[in-house]
Amino acid sequence: MWLIIEETRSGEHVVSRRLAPRETLDPDHHMQRYLDRLSSDSGYGFRIAESEGRIPSGCGEIRVEIRRRKHDGVVIWDSGDYFTECE
Repeated sequence: MWLIIEETRSGEHVVSRRLAPRETLDPDHHMQRYLDRLSSDSGYGFRIAESEGRIPSGCGEIRVEIRRRKHDGVVIWDSGDYFTECE
């Protein structure tokens, strides 16, 4: 399985890596880890913004996908779209 984290506006993959065999397949978990790293690198406190439900595909600032294969954008195991807030 592969983890892809994409900045939606630019289409840039900011994370693209193979998941370990026992690593979680939860997009929320991987989004929070990405924001923790971003906060540490920048000195700002980023977090997932509250939403009133699921954000439609491609409409958030950042998209997290769990895929079976790196370049297979058609078959996605799970995904999530997110907006961020800065403290």
